[in-house]
Amino acid sequence: MAKTITFLLAHGAGFCKEIWEPVVRRLRSSPLLQDAAVNTEFVSFDFKYHGSNRDESETPQLNLSDPMSPRVHHSAGDLTTWTTAEMLRRVRAFKNKHPERVLVGIGHSMGACALWNAEVQQPGSFGALILFEPVYGDLNTDAVTNFLVSITLQRESSW
Repeated sequence: MAKTITFLLAHGAGFCKEIWEPVVRRLRSSPLLQDAAVNTEFVSFDFKYHGSNRDESETPQLNLSDPMSPRVHHSAGDLTTWTTAEMLRRVRAFKNKHPERVLVGIGHSMGACALWNAEVQQPGSFGALILFEPVYGDLNTDAVTNFLVSITLQRESSW
């Protein structure tokens, strides 16, 4: 029986799982993955507050006490913690269901951070990681935070 490699694709903040569709199409047609000795599977998902898991049940608290430095408080703000917990939960479920498979994590930004932290917290979770622009840590500069909050507040909440 051929070995199966599962690629777990984790999107960045503000995106959804469909962002990976063009990448998956190219990978599937890649000569490297056409090898009959290896089966490949691609799995993507939406993190909480994104795509099909969008959740508007919690109202963000907007702090405008300093109009030049607005702040938004919401449980989604601590993304390093909740994305890593979500990733660990998904990895555990995958390993329980398919203990014989190799799991390769591919992630961008927030998704890369979650994959990386999951591997750090539970070494050996992945056979390999491919990380693009992983974010890590708190935003501790007012200029960066002001910019990110101001562009986020301009986003539409529905289409």
